[in-house]
Amino acid sequence: MAKTLTQLSTDVLDEIGEDSTDAALLALCAKWVQRVYDEIGNELDWRFNYILDTITTVDGTRTYDLNVNVRDVSSARIQTSGEVLGYRSKDSLFNGGYDMENKDTPYFYYFDEFNAATNTGKIGFFPIPGSVKVIDLNCQGRSVTLVGGTDIPVPTDFLTLIHEGTLALAHRHEREWEAFDKVYGMYIAHKQNLKKVYMHPNGQVNVMQPTDIPRSGGLNPVRLPPGRFRNF
Repeated sequence: MAKTLTQLSTDVLDEIGEDSTDAALLALCAKWVQRVYDEIGNELDWRFNYILDTITTVDGTRTYDLNVNVRDVSSARIQTSGEVLGYRSKDSLFNGGYDMENKDTPYFYYFDEFNAATNTGKIGFFPIPGSVKVIDLNCQGRSVTLVGGTDIPVPTDFLTLIHEGTLALAHRHEREWEAFDKVYGMYIAHKQNLKKVYMHPNGQVNVMQPTDIPRSGGLNPVRLPPGRFRNF
């Protein structure tokens, strides 16, 4: 069941016995909700934070602003052809002796300077696009600013987690240290459990590939994928 920022703030104030109709208290609690939501959202690459951004290139333009909600780009491809762009840092391109003024169809992307005017990161392409290309970016998003009457954009099982974290901050504000320790401990334990569930989806099963089997020297060890074991 979805909940808005106002609803969750009201629930927490009701639970600690405060007047949830008090506008000042409600605004304070909303700040706690935002703080907990930001902490959770920025801690890990949660699946619910994945977003798709699209860049339309311009002939001769090297860099482009990313969506303000994009934290990182995990992959990129040209939409029409399906060609996958590799990632290279700007330093590695310069140090590798690439002609950074070359114009053609891009096959690398890199991160460029931060745009303080728009408060966004910038992405660059090499070679510089020589024509209009639509490039799809698979991205990790960042937490957004919550709005009072809008549903908090997380799966339902995260609403309880945000509630626990906000309740802990409320107890700390009231200097109820015993209650704070108890609820904050529940919050941390709950978050660890959700990490295990969300960071290892059932479809992410490591399967041995033909390349893992040595082709010569029958006693050579089998090579296991780097992520073969899950260490929590």
